[in-house]
Amino acid sequence: MAITLSQQQDLLTGKLDLPAITIIELISLAVQNYAITFSTTYQLFNHTDRPLAGTYLNKMLRTCLLIGSSDSRAQAIDSLKNIIISIISTAPDQQFSELLLLDDVSWSDIITNIVDDAFEIFSGVRIEEKSEYKNS
Repeated sequence: MAITLSQQQDLLTGKLDLPAITIIELISLAVQNYAITFSTTYQLFNHTDRPLAGTYLNKMLRTCLLIGSSDSRAQAIDSLKNIIISIISTAPDQQFSELLLLDDVSWSDIITNIVDDAFEIFSGVRIEEKSEYKNS
């Protein structure tokens, strides 16, 4: 990414400096960025030969459409926020005291690294669908 999520928020709000950003704002930006990126860079393959990969793609694109729709965006982002926080919270080696020490860049990295997992959970992707898509 050319700029960080925090910098993107600054651009969206017209701020020139880099103030602290909330985790909710970071998640919202990461989710929207992922939806745009996935929907414009997904893999092309023969759906007849790879039906499970096609199912994966359809589920993920449907979630991208929800994020892009003004009618469903807030609800979808809220659900994805809850999933992302759950993923972070259930990491076996995660200590809350360590989370409190993270800066915006570290939080951006964490969220960006798990947003695809959150999309797959929200989309109801099954392991075999993901596997076939990733191996397409």
